Amino acid sequence: MTPRRSGMKVRSRASWLCPLCPAPRDPVRRRPLRCRTGFTHPLNGQPPALLDGLPRHHGRAAVSSKGKHMTEFIVHDDPVGRAQSNYIAHANLAPFGLNGQMEQLWLKPLNDGTFSIACIPFRVYGVALGDRVLLSADDEVSEVVGLSRHRVLRMLLMPGPDPTRLTEATARIKQEIDAAGLLSEWSGDRHVAVDVPPQTTPSRLFEVMEREVAEAGAFWEWADAMPFSTPV
Repeated sequence: MTPRRSGMKVRSRASWLCPLCPAPRDPVRRRPLRCRTGFTHPLNGQPPALLDGLPRHHGRAAVSSKGKHMTEFIVHDDPVGRAQSNYIAHANLAPFGLNGQMEQLWLKPLNDGTFSIACIPFRVYGVALGDRVLLSADDEVSEVVGLSRHRVLRMLLMPGPDPTRLTEATARIKQEIDAAGLLSEWSGDRHVAVDVPPQTTPSRLFEVMEREVAEAGAFWEWADAMPFSTPV
């Protein structure tokens, strides 16, 4: 049965919930109450194999209609652009070396038929908060048609033998993000995506992140290191 919610526009059943997550669903928003994700990704130019074994999204893999392929969905628990009316579409991560993975992106519908990105992307490249995109018939992001000039700074913190250090590192990064007045989203407790508006240089945040890279083997990247693309 198609969900009904005042102000929530639904393009398809696949675009309003995470089909993989077994967590309880909010009866109003029709979405997981809690949906934690991990991060396995070629950061800092390293191959994906470097990060094998890191936690992934806890949901079950979805089997395609042919029963041969499984898809893992990366979701946003608390999108910065949540509004009374949002669309949720997908970005295929295969062009970025992440075969079998899709990122759910929250969007704001615009009057010209395009959509504005309303979250801070965790894995897809070439897309940032406020960019204007087009969707395909199956609710996948197909093209970036307008740039907001925002950038996405992403970091993956690495666990160590002393869990206290990771807790302290996370607290320092959150403190610097808040001090710089920046928006951010967390995927689990080790992966953060930070929105960096035009003409903004959060020097102190850079320093804290560089410390984590040097002392704890953390990874960081800019999401515009590669242009957005779709599978050929």
